[in-house]
Amino acid sequence: MFTLLLLLSPALFAPASAPAAPTAPAAPAQVFGAGVHAETPLVQISDALASPEKWINQKIRVEGLVVGVCARRGCWLTLAGDKEFETLRVKVTDGEIVFPMSLKGKRLTAEGIWTQIVIGGEAKTCGGGHGACGGAHADGKPCGGGATCGQALVQPKQVFYQLRGLGAQTL
Repeated sequence: MFTLLLLLSPALFAPASAPAAPTAPAAPAQVFGAGVHAETPLVQISDALASPEKWINQKIRVEGLVVGVCARRGCWLTLAGDKEFETLRVKVTDGEIVFPMSLKGKRLTAEGIWTQIVIGGEAKTCGGGHGACGGAHADGKPCGGGATCGQALVQPKQVFYQLRGLGAQTL
């Protein structure tokens, strides 16, 4: 009997295994607009930004962490890229899709048309006195005003890329 107790005693003092904690069901994905489609090519944000002309006017999907959301109308969000310091703006038509501020910090897949936006680069002529030439010409003389100023101005060309969002889904 004494031997039997020694054999059973480790079992009596062994810690009981805790019952498995119930796992909460995963939150359902939030879908915006047309959602996303598996057949649409998934492109890394870094790849799209490295060769942006390759994707112009093509439908693509991107994934990333939401780091910014339009606080006024929910009409855009910014995704962090897969490389440090890279971000991509996903812009949607105002009112058609509204991104809530609660998306910030969540992972998201967005689908849309890769778009190039060009600002500036066109030549303009100062109409005089309206500040188009900044009030001073390249020769340092102040703008004489009037409609005959005529100083040629060229705004620097800036090129931006963004995804014109058609749909999105949280991951």
